[in-house]
Amino acid sequence: MPDIREMDIGSSRILGIAYSRWTGGKLLLDLQITVGAGIQFVNHLSATAIFDPVTGLWNFINHPQDDKLGEDKLMPGTSYDTVWDGCIELFDDSLFLSFSGQIHKYDFKTGQWQILDFPGQKQSKLFAIEGHLYAANDETILEITDGGKATRLLASTRRRPAASALDSIDSFGSPVLFSSSNYLLCANIGSKIYGWDGKDWHEIITLDNLNSLEPIEDGFIFRSTQGNLWVWQKNQSAPDLWLSDAPKPQPGVRNNGLNQTNNPPLHPLGKSPADVPLTGCVATFFKSNLYFLVDHTIVTNQPGARTVVDKDGYNVRLVCLSRDCPEPLVVPLKFDSKLMRHVIRLGQSSLSKSTWMHFSGENLYIGQADTWGMGYISTDTIAEADKLGYWTIPISEIEANIAAQKPAMLAKKHDEDEAKRQLRDKLLAKYDHNHNGIIDPEEKEEALDDPDFIESKLDEIDANHNGWLDAEELVWFDANTNRILEPKEQAGIEIAQHLLAERLLNKFDANGDGLLDRTEFDSLQDSVIGTSKPKLLLQFVDTNNDDHLDLGELEAFLQQQTRTGLRPSGSRGSAVLNQRRTNPGQAVDPRQMFKAAVESYWQNPVVVTNRPPLNRAASVGDAVTNGAP
Repeated sequence: MPDIREMDIGSSRILGIAYSRWTGGKLLLDLQITVGAGIQFVNHLSATAIFDPVTGLWNFINHPQDDKLGEDKLMPGTSYDTVWDGCIELFDDSLFLSFSGQIHKYDFKTGQWQILDFPGQKQSKLFAIEGHLYAANDETILEITDGGKATRLLASTRRRPAASALDSIDSFGSPVLFSSSNYLLCANIGSKIYGWDGKDWHEIITLDNLNSLEPIEDGFIFRSTQGNLWVWQKNQSAPDLWLSDAPKPQPGVRNNGLNQTNNPPLHPLGKSPADVPLTGCVATFFKSNLYFLVDHTIVTNQPGARTVVDKDGYNVRLVCLSRDCPEPLVVPLKFDSKLMRHVIRLGQSSLSKSTWMHFSGENLYIGQADTWGMGYISTDTIAEADKLGYWTIPISEIEANIAAQKPAMLAKKHDEDEAKRQLRDKLLAKYDHNHNGIIDPEEKEEALDDPDFIESKLDEIDANHNGWLDAEELVWFDANTNRILEPKEQAGIEIAQHLLAERLLNKFDANGDGLLDRTEFDSLQDSVIGTSKPKLLLQFVDTNNDDHLDLGELEAFLQQQTRTGLRPSGSRGSAVLNQRRTNPGQAVDPRQMFKAAVESYWQNPVVVTNRPPLNRAASVGDAVTNGAP
């Protein structure tokens, strides 16, 4: 797909792309343009570029001038005005633009702009849905009818007396409109979804902690602040939960685990890869599969230089979640440096709102809007602009790659399920003394020092799946609920720590040498504590100073994280044991110190500590690296 900046638009030069969207099978770009020669531009304009994937052609529509801003200002995407996602829309052989409190219409047949003449206009998002055109803002939802000559008011916070269920809401915020199988029109307002039956609005569903709603082909993707992702297709009465990547607990928050709520478990259709939560990645949906764009590079920060290096010969992963396959399927992609300057690190800590993927025709399209091009620019800025582009990948190649992976993935899953079944039967034969088909609490107490039993329960034990035992997870081992750490219970904890260390080592040992180097240890930290926090330096964990972590060192690191979570605010771990032992001259036994800390944790009320974050409070042995108490 050609770079739009290479298109011939006369003496104009495209400075930036403020907004991108797919609608009606076409790509719309909100462009910022300068007219003139060299860098001495004489005018600033804006335009909409329309790309038709069927013909492969671009169509450029200059926006009308806004006399209020002056001829040297851009419209609508400039530093002098707010860029509104959704302010452009294609409908009924016309282009509609919402700007400066007015809605403009461009007729492709006549090549003319006109301002729609109806009262109460305000900066709005525009939506073409099922043969209807709607405008929505923080106080109004209306349908534009008769080619823009008339409107139908569907909801208004200013209407009194209220004529619909939405009229009594103080503000609609930034509503998003779409359709579903049951309703011609739906509106997302806050965390609620409402449906319009032609006469009134009805609440359909509440999505707690809703973070974003993104259009896809024939539906929408919903993301929550709690790490959940739903997909709602138009032929469905309710959205499907595809992912549940719960945020990692903040280090320093203490919970004794004895007052946990019994919330029903979530059962998402898919799961994220081991190294990255997909709920923070750019996503799209196609043919019942959910796709994510994920970075696959190594970033190094050497003095005076920042380098980005491909891993395994490619730099982006296209991760596919499929209903008929239990594991994420990965299609490796190799992009040139143009894309990598702007798409890099997408799948790590936050969602890039300007980057998008979209399936259309026979291709997957990938691109990104850039919002830097405002006002005065320099030659360096122009050079940076020329790095942007849009990329296409044949769908046939993607589907062939995925189809080739599925047989091996399904066979692996079958073998794993069979091994779990055999292990379950073995454990029941050994510990299910009353033959009721489960291991009861009394039988669990007997099995706590059995590595096979602990391995079978490891996902249940590490409830938040962060790779180590948090203090609140230790309550699982208190089988008799007496809040005393007995020998079998402590043995079970030690077995679990060892198995978790083995699991992390196998997961992040990219080169298979049985060790973690600096890059692999950084990847482990990115996964379990997030990329937004500074990383712990390897030398604080590498006790033999060989620049690598072996299994023993990794296990010691995980044990230290557990001990850190057990400490009361403002005290050292040994203080708890000193309070309990009768002989002050007695040497400190680490296992006894751990036992005392666990029992103190179980027997004391829930408190919140004020320790520094994990990377600053990490310890070597019992010495805290930053001198914290």
